[in-house]
Amino acid sequence: MKRIIFLISLFTLIIFSGTLGTAFADEGDCTNKNLRKEKKLNVPFFDGIKFQITKAKPKLSNATHEIHDLNSQFGTDLDDWDDIDIFTLDVVLWKDLSRYFKTDFAIAGTTGELTDSSPTNNLPGASLRMRQRYSALLFWTNLYYYPFKTNCRSYKSGNIIEPFIAGGLGYTLFRSESTFKFRNTPGGVYDGRVRNNWNGNDWAFKVMTGFNINPGNINPKLEDWIVTFSAFYIWNRMKGHSSLNNNTGLPFPERTRMDIDLTGYNFSLAVGHYF
Repeated sequence: MKRIIFLISLFTLIIFSGTLGTAFADEGDCTNKNLRKEKKLNVPFFDGIKFQITKAKPKLSNATHEIHDLNSQFGTDLDDWDDIDIFTLDVVLWKDLSRYFKTDFAIAGTTGELTDSSPTNNLPGASLRMRQRYSALLFWTNLYYYPFKTNCRSYKSGNIIEPFIAGGLGYTLFRSESTFKFRNTPGGVYDGRVRNNWNGNDWAFKVMTGFNINPGNINPKLEDWIVTFSAFYIWNRMKGHSSLNNNTGLPFPERTRMDIDLTGYNFSLAVGHYF
């Protein structure tokens, strides 16, 4: 049901953005079909594509607290998520609504893992090995406002750098797998693993600022290219419960609370081209 609501909301935002762009346009603006250059590649609605890399610094506070609890309980020294950088690779399709507004639709994907092992202090000779893997698929739609007239297909602003502010609505599909293995426990009594898999999904929100660089203002041969730097903060948190598969004999609960908090600062670099 959440996915259906997301698609309906996304379609509504795109229609609203197109209406807003028309309302703010004039005869000498990006929306004037008579003045726009012909697309080299005919893609409906959108004007260009960007490939973007984003560095994220999510909180992941609950996952980190769980590792801290294990370190405290067994006297280990396992790394936590504060030690890991997370990157996403994004594909962005954008639309020039007017010389002040743009919108886009982005698909971002990321995958990674945190792996570490440590001897235990309260189980002599034993060690605890941890592996946590994740994958996420994020869908975003954003609306950008440029306080100075911006480049579009038909017009050049004369500005090499164009600042913007933006807001966005997104939806996240998340999957995680955690495995903790105990080895060489005294007499092999507690040798085994504790494992859980979990899938979550929820809405996300974004506020963003940044700027475009227009190489075409330096070299006309590069007029269809664009480079974008942006910094943004997202609110993105998913909660639920997951069953534990435990064959160690240690007293772990049968179910655990899942709280994946991707909220945090992000920084991105994108290179784009008009169709």
